[in-house]
This record gives sequence, C-alpha cells and structure tokens, in this order.
Amino acid sequence: MKIAFDGGAFQQDIQGGIFTVSVGLLNAAAAADPQFCCVLVADPRLGPVREALLAQLSFRPEIIYGEVTAAFDPPLRGITTDDPRIRFEIDGRVFTPQANGLSFTYTGKRPSESFHIRSRAARPSDTRGGRDSRMLGIPLRAITLRDEDETRLISVRDPALSEGFEVPEPDYRWTNGRARIPIHLLASEAEEVTISIEIAGTMTYQVMEGRFDDRYNQIIESLRASERRLRIAALEDSLLAMGVTTYFVNHFMPVPMERLRIVSFLHDMIPVLHKGFFMADARANFAQNIAIFHRSAHIFANSAASRADLIRLEKLAPNRVSHIGIDIAPDYQPQPTATVATVQQGFGLATRPYILCVGTLEPRKNHLGLLVAFDIAFRDHGFPYDLVVVGKPGWGFDGFTRAMAERGMGHIVHILSHVSNAELAALYSGAFFSAYPSLYEGFGLPVLEAMACGCPVLTSNISSMPEIAGDAAMLVNPHDHAAIAAGLVTMAEDGGIRAMLVERGHRRRRAYSWAVSARRMLDTLAQLDDGVAA
Repeated sequence: MKIAFDGGAFQQDIQGGIFTVSVGLLNAAAAADPQFCCVLVADPRLGPVREALLAQLSFRPEIIYGEVTAAFDPPLRGITTDDPRIRFEIDGRVFTPQANGLSFTYTGKRPSESFHIRSRAARPSDTRGGRDSRMLGIPLRAITLRDEDETRLISVRDPALSEGFEVPEPDYRWTNGRARIPIHLLASEAEEVTISIEIAGTMTYQVMEGRFDDRYNQIIESLRASERRLRIAALEDSLLAMGVTTYFVNHFMPVPMERLRIVSFLHDMIPVLHKGFFMADARANFAQNIAIFHRSAHIFANSAASRADLIRLEKLAPNRVSHIGIDIAPDYQPQPTATVATVQQGFGLATRPYILCVGTLEPRKNHLGLLVAFDIAFRDHGFPYDLVVVGKPGWGFDGFTRAMAERGMGHIVHILSHVSNAELAALYSGAFFSAYPSLYEGFGLPVLEAMACGCPVLTSNISSMPEIAGDAAMLVNPHDHAAIAAGLVTMAEDGGIRAMLVERGHRRRRAYSWAVSARRMLDTLAQLDDGVAA
C-alpha cells in the first residue's frame, strides 16, 4: 500500500499533537504492513521538510513539493501602497512636509493652537496577514523642534503623547493615523520654527480606504485558484506516476485532489465550536479542512467526542467517520529518581514540590482559570506548592502573565517554554500531580502523558477529557474556579486518591496503542480499495 501523506507537520518545529499523530500512525502502519510506504507532500512556502523530524520515522519516505495549499498563499491585500502620505495639521490647516528619506520637515509659523501628524493607517492583519489588528499609521522614531536659539528633541516615550499613539515599542512608537503633539511640547519664543519627525519605516496601507478591495481581491483569488488547480493537477500526475492511490490529509495540507482518493484525520472541531479561541485567519484556514472532510472517502477521528462533533456539526453520514484513537510519543514513561532530580535542578525546581500544567499558553487551555484556582487554594489553604506551566506562548499569553503579576504569584509560578519530551517525562515523573483544566480538547495528550509517567491527573469534565481519562483522573468543571480549587486541595491533601489515580492511570494508558490505531486505519483503507475494485 502506498499513500501520499500531508507532510506539513514535518516542516515546522512544533512537535505537538499533529506531529505526534503523524509519526505514531506512520511508524505503526509501517510495522504492521511491510508493503506500506508513503510520500510526504509538502508546500515549499512552509519551509523544507526538517531532517530532525524525519529522523523520528522508522523509514525514509519519499518527499514531493508543490505550491498547492491555499493557506500558504500571500495574504490578499487589495489595492495597497507603502506611501504613508504624511501631512502636518497645524492650527487647523494641513501642510505637506518636505521629505528626505525617512525624515519629514515643516518650517514656518510656530503652532499656537494645535499640531497633529496625519498619515494613512491600516490594520496589518488586513494588509499583511497575521494577527495584529491595531490601526497603525507610522512608527515615529524621533520628533525634533528647532528655532533660532536651540534644537530640542521630544521623546516619543513622553507621557504627554497619548491621543493617537500606541504604547511605545523598543525603538519607536506607532501613531494611529492622526496623532496629537500637545502644544506645550512645541513651546518656543521664536515666531518661526522647524519641526521634523523621523520614522522607522512604513507599512502596507489600503488605497482609498479599501473601497475597491473586495472586487479586486475576488479577481486576484480567481486567478490564484486557477493557477492552484493547475499545480494540483501536476502534483497528482506525479503522485499517480509514483503509484499512489490515496492522499491522507492531516490538517496542514488540505488539498482537493480530483483523481486520488482522499482520506483525512480529524483532530478537533474547536475552530467551529469555539470561534473566539482563534483569529480570523486560523478560522479561514480550518474552513479548508472542513471542505476536505466533505470530499473525503473516509475521516479518521482521534476520539469519540471529536467524531460526534464532526457528524453533528457537518451532518456527515456516521459510516464515513471512524474513531481510531491515538497514542502518545514513546518518550513518556516513569523516569529514574536521579534523572528527575537532574532535570528539576536544571529548571530551578529542586526546592519545593510542584503541580504541573502542560499546554500552549492560550485562552483555550484555561491557564488563567487554573491560576485563579491555584491562588484560591494557596491563600485559603496555605498551599505549599509551586505551579509549573510548560508550553510555548500563544496568543492571549499576556493575560496570564498580567494576572500572575497582579496576584503577586511570580515567586511560585514557573513558565517553561523550551522543554524536550525527555525533560517533560522527567517533570511529569517528579510532579506532585498534573492539572489540565482545559476548556476544550479533541483528545488531550497531556492527560495520557501524565498517566504514562505515573503522575496523578486532575482534568476537565467536558469534551473528550472524561473519555480519555476514564476513571483514572479527578474531573472538575473548568468554568468554575472554586471547583478547580477544591480539586487541587483534595488532590494535594489525599495521598490515597493520588495513589489510586496512579494505579488506574497505568491501566488506562494501556487502553491506547499506535498499533491498534494503525491497524484500524489500514483495515479501512483496504476496505476502500476493495470497494473500488468491486
């Protein structure tokens, strides 16, 4: 059996759930079927396939590149310009300053009533892509006032600069398109002055406030779609020549093949169920996965909860979606005491017992709810533990760090962002227990990882987490801070419960196996082949 497989997870240094599924399924399929092989499909705009990630496969796949994924197309900007069109509005009159590179200068009558710096402004998310939705004009680096007696520099960090200004950044300060310079900062005895500004650069602005962008973007997207169809057809030609019959979509490369059978993997439906957890571009990208689910001959789901969500939300026939389960990376198992001590010391965790929370720092993972609950437990019950959070910062991360500072918890909360699987296994093994009160998960790998390392688990009583945990975890309502706090206290004070959960956790962990998941996948693919042959 030879399939083409979405290779996007092998192009990025994320190594999260999608990468774990890729490696686990492919390795187990190769072990179960000596005839199994695959071709990784990659889009070069996402970067090259990384050798360090390929090394985690037990075989060497073929690799093919094609610029075929709409998600990696440059953002549609409409009709744009890089000209900021800077003007000075002085005492109600508008002047065009003299431009010299990145400096703009006015010489004339001293302002007596008002001075504004005007320019074009746009949201980077509209014109450049990404998540920055601030309305930005120009990045001011310096403001200079000169008269016949002196030259005076006005700092862009001056607290008097507020109206029309964003918070200062390290080397400059953005305006919003009409920024006011308080007149007292421009005070002078001279009748004539020279006022100069220096900017750090420009950004991309919409022309005529984006009035024609929708129509323009429709034309551009139509051209792109035509070119993409041609590239997909060429990619299919190559894959068919290589003996591929099936294309397996695994989130990153939802390519609508016409002549290859499409199967796909469902990790979760969170961008549909909880849109507020994602930026607009992420929701748009996930819509392409939804479109592929509807075209797929079969969809494999990581949990029964994810399967039920997809069937319910997209009205798909139940026989087109199967729950095959997943497993964790083999790194997660109880670690020797000496290894645990070395890792703890390396992260500065050797002095106090800690509770461990693992997951990207973003609102969906509910770190803020855990922090509030931990604060309740700490202050009301004299909780003698630290909280260790392992995860890379995501969007909304500042809310967590701000709350941590406001509550004065910086001395008991540790944030670790660069932790290998081996180090994380040691942190699980040495933790008092693990807390994972996520607001929604398609599977929730940290629940199973903790169990595999002999770490008792507290997790949420919603979405897939009760399914994954079974009777081997303490379940709490993640929306109720008091309930989380009560669970933390019970777990901390009751050694009998922790011991019971460790025992049950080892048993529960054995319920998941890559070999079983791969066998279910291969059997389904074989049935699809038989159906075509018939």
